[in-house]
Amino acid sequence: NISIRLSGATSGYQGVVLDGSQSNNFTNMTVFSGGSGSARGFIFNAYSSNNIIANSTIIVNGTGNDNIGIFVGDFSKNNLIDNNTINANGTDTNHAILIENNSQTTITKNRIKIFASGKDNAAIIVTRNADFVNISNNNISTKGTSSNYGIHINNSDYPNISNNRIATSGTTRNIGINYERTATGGIIDNNNISTIGTSSSNGDGIRLWYAKTYTNVTNNYITTSYGYVIRAISAPMTKIRIINNTLF
Repeated sequence: NISIRLSGATSGYQGVVLDGSQSNNFTNMTVFSGGSGSARGFIFNAYSSNNIIANSTIIVNGTGNDNIGIFVGDFSKNNLIDNNTINANGTDTNHAILIENNSQTTITKNRIKIFASGKDNAAIIVTRNADFVNISNNNISTKGTSSNYGIHINNSDYPNISNNRIATSGTTRNIGINYERTATGGIIDNNNISTIGTSSSNGDGIRLWYAKTYTNVTNNYITTSYGYVIRAISAPMTKIRIINNTLF
């Protein structure tokens, strides 16, 4: 077992950083990253492929904005994030996992929690052509003031979001799964989603915003307060299948 603890009066602490490194296995680790500003747990920079983070505890607890538990960057492929506990706390824009411009990342069986004092927090973000991501069997909780997301997918094709338990809470704009300008061939199946807010502009269980074609939304159990259960905005509904969902 390896334990890394970084904290102090400055910002920018980073636990583990890979720069184009491949086929590493990070298992049974504890990484704590704090400080007065932003903090990072794991950073996989460009071309860091075929790596594993498993059975580990990752806590980022900077007192400022933009705390990230795990970041996977450009042109990195086939990374596995499995069976970890990941907490990201701070003020605004905190993320447990951020995936950008890469492919075939698998995120499975993790316990993910965001507890923030501000806005724009998302447990998992997949963006900028991060294609073929598999997000399954995770337990996800996001809490802040406004704009809280469980899973946010943007401009990324062929995602599979299945068998997750997702809870978001705050004042306004709480969204369980946000599908934005995406995703050809996407699957949203058998997720348990709860969004709880305190105002009429609360948010949505699943939001399809400018979603592309051939997206399947099936077998989900969704509970919301104030907002929409499933909401499609400027989406080509002739090619989006919404079937057998349980809505409250």
